[in-house]
Amino acid sequence: MDIFQDDFVKNGKHTRWVSLNKTNPFAFAFDYHFWHDKIDLKLNNKLKKLLLKKKQYNINNKNYIDQTIDNTYWITNNIFKLKDVEIKTLKKEIKKILNNFFKQVGFETNENIYIQGWPSVLKKDQYHKEHFHEAHRFSFISGNIMLTDNKTTTDYYIYPRSCQFGYYKCENSPGSITLFSSYISHKVDKINDEFRMSLGFNLYTQTALNYYNETKQNQDLLSPINYSVKL
Repeated sequence: MDIFQDDFVKNGKHTRWVSLNKTNPFAFAFDYHFWHDKIDLKLNNKLKKLLLKKKQYNINNKNYIDQTIDNTYWITNNIFKLKDVEIKTLKKEIKKILNNFFKQVGFETNENIYIQGWPSVLKKDQYHKEHFHEAHRFSFISGNIMLTDNKTTTDYYIYPRSCQFGYYKCENSPGSITLFSSYISHKVDKINDEFRMSLGFNLYTQTALNYYNETKQNQDLLSPINYSVKL
């Protein structure tokens, strides 16, 4: 018997690994979803231009904030709170792509969706170590959008398959957007270019936000959901 028994499904923009039905309570089960899409390239370039005007995201500015060192700035400074037309347009694009994803997998919800996001900037020889965004009973969907033209991949760890067969490597190109379950670990290897810029974001349901607000006295105030806004 194979060490893994699962179904790999690729249907257009949707990629999925799902285990076969469990035959006993100790059997391992998993279900990994990815959605690969594109945002408008003109919008992508406008977003890049907008963000590079902001000193905290421009590596050539003395006030640049290195997010590989400062591990809270990305949480507290949600770029989706900005009023710029580019950000408003991006929110609409993400919403449209998200609805297509939901339709593909047969997921229906009338809940409001909330978003918290940040520009992710790497300088030459920097990298993103393996990490995940959320892993709890309310965790939902995360995503990344590539803004610059770098020959890099985002590498996702599909447990337990990746133990034997390595990472699921997704090539990055300007405007590419990937949606994935927030608990999936991923990384970016050391870059050779002068800089790499992408946008990372987390999505939350109304149910999750309500629970957080109702139990706020027991919650971490630096939780990303605390800084989210309506998509």
